[in-house]
Amino acid sequence: MKVKNYLQQVQKIDAVITNKMIEREQWLTLASSLSGQTDGERVKSSGSNQKMEDSVVMAIDAARDIDKYVARLRDVKSEISEVIQQIPVKEYNVLHKLYIQGKDLDDVAADNKKSYSWASTMHGRALAHVQGVLDTLEALPENSGKYRFRKGLKLGVNIHVKDVRTER
Repeated sequence: MKVKNYLQQVQKIDAVITNKMIEREQWLTLASSLSGQTDGERVKSSGSNQKMEDSVVMAIDAARDIDKYVARLRDVKSEISEVIQQIPVKEYNVLHKLYIQGKDLDDVAADNKKSYSWASTMHGRALAHVQGVLDTLEALPENSGKYRFRKGLKLGVNIHVKDVRTER
């Protein structure tokens, strides 16, 4: 798996959760707009009860989906954190801030009192190191018992990555 796709799983799942929350609110709004309106003692039906019930069911389904995606997000963040912990600490911090905390390179640079160029360089090095970790994990036999790559990673040992220097 390519490193950027791997790390961007968090952003994608977070976007799905946000969209599901919006969808849930839309279904709830629709359900409330379909409920009966009172006019004195008479009740006017502004929509069928079945449509209102369907909207409520869809809102409940969306809420269940949100719960599933939140659990998946927690698992993916945990797995990615374990993987990026295998690289040097400065690079780990850059990737954690970018992909787990959702910050951008400007924020990472400011947090470290460094330039944007520094943050960009560290990001590139970190990506190269994580790609090495991912390649190593993918090469492990599925039945090794120590790793379950992309299904809930369990790192039992540190994977040593060679230092990657950018030449100018």
